[in-house]
Amino acid sequence: MPPPAPLRSITILSPHRDDAAFSLGALLAACATRYLPVTVVNLFTQTAYAPFLPGASPTEITRARRAEDESLIRLFGPCVQLHDLALTDAPLRLAIPLEHVVLAPLSPARFFAETQALAAHLTPLATNDSLILVPLALGGHIDHLLTREAARLALPAGRLAFYEDLPYAARLTPDARAQHEAPLLAGALTPLLLHLPNAAAHKARLSALYPSQISPQVIDEMAAYTAALRGERLLLPAALAATLLTALGLPTQAIKFRSEREV
Repeated sequence: MPPPAPLRSITILSPHRDDAAFSLGALLAACATRYLPVTVVNLFTQTAYAPFLPGASPTEITRARRAEDESLIRLFGPCVQLHDLALTDAPLRLAIPLEHVVLAPLSPARFFAETQALAAHLTPLATNDSLILVPLALGGHIDHLLTREAARLALPAGRLAFYEDLPYAARLTPDARAQHEAPLLAGALTPLLLHLPNAAAHKARLSALYPSQISPQVIDEMAAYTAALRGERLLLPAALAATLLTALGLPTQAIKFRSEREV
């Protein structure tokens, strides 16, 4: 059997502007060090959510959040690119209070319709050869759930890897995370813990680029979770593991797939 083709780029599906940095900050930094191109696809960017910008209008908030994302680009340069789908986030789209975005009570028909509509936006990604990182939707935010299911509907399963959503993952017990992941692990996916250099420091640094969204206490919470893992955790097809590790310059000998219980 011929060796797998080298990994030339990564695409991150980020439901909102901060999710890639919060959940995959250490991986972003590792990719930049290796000059591995990353495209962050931001899905739901039209928003009125900015708890630390009191009194700002939706237009002002959307502009401010774009500026926060651009600070990420300035930090990493051309290795990281942004692509915005400019879709409306759950509180505005569904006219629901913020506290209802977790496990939002959508009918199955409405959820399927929204998944299909979002999948149509993602279909163009099927033509490139990137590894595509998708949120696990830990915590049950409706926009994260839609992102996950639309990716599974629209994109080749063999190119999808799933990442832990922070800060939600840090607030779940290992058993709760395992229960959430069980349907995916029943298929062809395996957990891989990426031990990345200075992972917690990178997580804290990148998270701090989004001051409209997050408090110092939550930054510390996410950094502590990352420090405990000594990296970031993915679920992915086993065939992709060696390809990803090679691209990141990490050892591939005797690859061991791990959960946090084994760290």
